[in-house]
Amino acid sequence: MSRASWLLVATAACHTPPRAQATHDHPLVHGAPAPEIATADARSVPLQSLRGQWVVLDFWESTCDPCVRDVPRLIELDARRAATLVSITPEASDEVREFVANHGMTWRVATDRAGTVHAAFRVDHYPLYFLIDPAGRLACVHCTLDQIFEALAIPEI
Repeated sequence: MSRASWLLVATAACHTPPRAQATHDHPLVHGAPAPEIATADARSVPLQSLRGQWVVLDFWESTCDPCVRDVPRLIELDARRAATLVSITPEASDEVREFVANHGMTWRVATDRAGTVHAAFRVDHYPLYFLIDPAGRLACVHCTLDQIFEALAIPEI
């Protein structure tokens, strides 16, 4: 197995996200309306309240090495203020608070213990990113941070 193949397998096998009943009646394609986020976490914000802004959804978990490696780029994305960043994890609040504090994550972080948001966005691996345009439509589905930086015209440092 080549190194590139091994890295792909290792990344995809990072963790299996929580499974909630997915309706799949909502298409996750470029230009479709983004599903709403509805979590019990007090720090979550409904997407509808973010209309008029670009939004990046980051599905992650603290035990996922690629997720941890992406944190500095997410910090850069947040610092550029080109989009509102919302990170969503299935982990318990205490674990999340400690990780967020230790890694300097100053943007919104929501806990999705029931997996309803994961199901709505059909999250099957971590990290997983979505870009939502100011009209609330999906501009990039299952995209990379490189694609998001490019779409938002953010130059790399």
